[in-house]
Amino acid sequence: MNARLIRMAMRSLFLFLAPLSLCAAVDQDASLSAARKFQKIAEGAYASGTSVEVSQDEMNAFLRFHAAASIPEGIRDAGLEFREGGAMLSAQVDLEKASASSEDLPALMRLLLRGTRRIVLDIDYAVSEGYAATRLVSMTIEDVELTGAVLEWFLDSFAPSELRPYLMGEKATRQQGVRETRLKPGHAVIVVE
Repeated sequence: MNARLIRMAMRSLFLFLAPLSLCAAVDQDASLSAARKFQKIAEGAYASGTSVEVSQDEMNAFLRFHAAASIPEGIRDAGLEFREGGAMLSAQVDLEKASASSEDLPALMRLLLRGTRRIVLDIDYAVSEGYAATRLVSMTIEDVELTGAVLEWFLDSFAPSELRPYLMGEKATRQQGVRETRLKPGHAVIVVE
């Protein structure tokens, strides 16, 4: 009787795990698709003016598989949702691990920010004439929106210094090989230079 129960349990477990393994294979394929598109853009393999579409699913798979090694320690489950003109970026963030400057914070702030928190950034993003411009629209930690001086303090304390100008909309950078990018719900359209 125990052998029969084990076989039934194994069949049930297989029925549960099979769709999950299929999903992982689909994610890896989507990640590879995005990586190939980005590589071809970087190599100049597309004709000038070509529009390359990258789906939201491809980008999220790319974050999960190809870009995982470059995501800083303390950040996991990173994902995005494209919207008109921007994206909602979300992740589970352990602020103590992700920030080099947390030891400089007052003890009460370290206590309040201890552990992993869900952080969502709403960012406007566009590339026009080869230059990218970003602007942080809003930021929430565990569904509490940070604004004004609190947001500026948080960015000064936790955001790497090289990213702060982009989050505050102060700087536009040249995007090699990209003439224009338009973000729409569910996908991005990249126009090659």
